[in-house]
Amino acid sequence: MTNQKIMPPFDLLHEYIDYNPNTGIGTWKKQISRNLQIGKEVGSITPNNYRSLHFFGQRYMAHRVFWFMHYGEDPFLKQIDHIDRNSLNNKIENLRLVEAWQNHHNKNQTLTNQTKSNVTGVNFHKNKNIWIANLSVNKKRYYLGCFKNIEDAIKARKEAEIKYLSNIYNNSFK
Repeated sequence: MTNQKIMPPFDLLHEYIDYNPNTGIGTWKKQISRNLQIGKEVGSITPNNYRSLHFFGQRYMAHRVFWFMHYGEDPFLKQIDHIDRNSLNNKIENLRLVEAWQNHHNKNQTLTNQTKSNVTGVNFHKNKNIWIANLSVNKKRYYLGCFKNIEDAIKARKEAEIKYLSNIYNNSFK
């Protein structure tokens, strides 16, 4: 999201919202308005399939609020990435603090690789009856090979992710 806001006070959020990091669900502990029900899940689903909430007149993305509530760190200048690419899965284990380019890379992989394999970077070539594995890192595309079966293509893709992406993600958290 590009419209990041400074988070409301940490203590105030905890006074009104109960966030369960294991389920990824936040519920209201205290009433802010007449329309709000205590115990009800916070917010609503946006048209682009994220959960957002209104808190004292300001709209916030729930995953950003939950990150802040769990870690006490305002993610203002960074983005919160949904690791499994499910924007409604706000379990803390599924959220990570990233730079914009890292989040964009994850999003692009989802949008450009909707395949029958359901694995990013593994595509079926109908005319040749083979599976092709690829990986893109920092605008550079790596061709990983052609495979007769999907399992080998997925294995090649996973190995390449470890080789090329683990250094990028590990270095960004130091």
